[in-house]
Amino acid sequence: MHAGFSGLRMVVARKKVQCSLIGNRLVLPHDTIPSTLAARLKPLANDNFTMIKNESIRNPTAQNSTFASPHEPTLKPKACKRAVYCRAHLATNKTFYLYLTNFQKTLNNLMKTINLLIAISFCFIFNSNAQCQDKNESSLISTSKFFKAICVYKIDSTYGSNFVGVAYMYNSSMSMTLDIPIAEGHHTIELGVLDKTLYNLEYTFEKGKKYFLSQTDGVIELYIDKIKEGNKVNAIITPVKEYQEPEGQYASLQYKTGLVASALKEQQFLIAVQKVDGTYKRSKASYGFDPRCHVFNNKDYTLDLKLSPGKHKIQITAQGKNKGEIQYILRPLEIEMTAEAGKTYTFKCSFLSIKNNYGDYIKVEVEEQTK
Repeated sequence: MHAGFSGLRMVVARKKVQCSLIGNRLVLPHDTIPSTLAARLKPLANDNFTMIKNESIRNPTAQNSTFASPHEPTLKPKACKRAVYCRAHLATNKTFYLYLTNFQKTLNNLMKTINLLIAISFCFIFNSNAQCQDKNESSLISTSKFFKAICVYKIDSTYGSNFVGVAYMYNSSMSMTLDIPIAEGHHTIELGVLDKTLYNLEYTFEKGKKYFLSQTDGVIELYIDKIKEGNKVNAIITPVKEYQEPEGQYASLQYKTGLVASALKEQQFLIAVQKVDGTYKRSKASYGFDPRCHVFNNKDYTLDLKLSPGKHKIQITAQGKNKGEIQYILRPLEIEMTAEAGKTYTFKCSFLSIKNNYGDYIKVEVEEQTK
């Protein structure tokens, strides 16, 4: 070491604030002289430290010298403080940053787990309440399937929402089984089996009980809890009145589409007459397990119905093909008409651009057929 410069180091360290030569980039003549400025200077401001840390991250090969080097020019005296922030400090801060990041991720995962557990708890409580409510509800059940199915069409004045074939019912549209809740109290249920008589079943149902429907050769019975001897209840079961064709003069209601729904062409309709003035007719216009036996249509689904002169209420279901899709009315439609002897009437069908008051896109009317 040059002995002549030993005093200069102390002068620079004591007079660093007044020393304007350092601001003018004064450097020591030898890069091996260690700097003592770092130990005496105050800590850097946060913004300067951030700048230095970012520079080190962008240039990992850069060395943060602990010496006052002639190859490291300084803009201000405070720049000598860079010596105090070595790689060990940056590595420590980076480790601390990674620790905070991992801690935040762990906290987020913990919160997700807690939220999931809360949701599961709510579902458990809700299902428990639902089970308690189910115990207080009555059920009407029929396990008969397909050809032996008991079709429940209407409870009181409300038809089922499942559209099967050409009829609305409460049965499953797939297996034709039945398992529905029924309110406590007295009800009138319209039901039947294929190719057999329609019935009205009347009974006062108790709260929280299960009722089972069973049929043998068209004879329908009602049981409580399970189907076994001694569990049969005394429900009132009466047949629905069948339609009688008029004698003498009559009017005709005809419809000649004669197609099943799957064979309909664009803008064609299939009309099925289910009841006339509350009466029904057993027919063979059905196949498979669809409940189409209780319609006035012929076997090929055409219609040629004889009506007595006077006012009538015709209950129908309707479906048609529009823009490649089969559409149908949402419940049986009852049409009122006045028939005159010797005249022929038919159905006039059209698609609506918007839904009507019943939520349907199909409009059906009865009009006199001209020759």
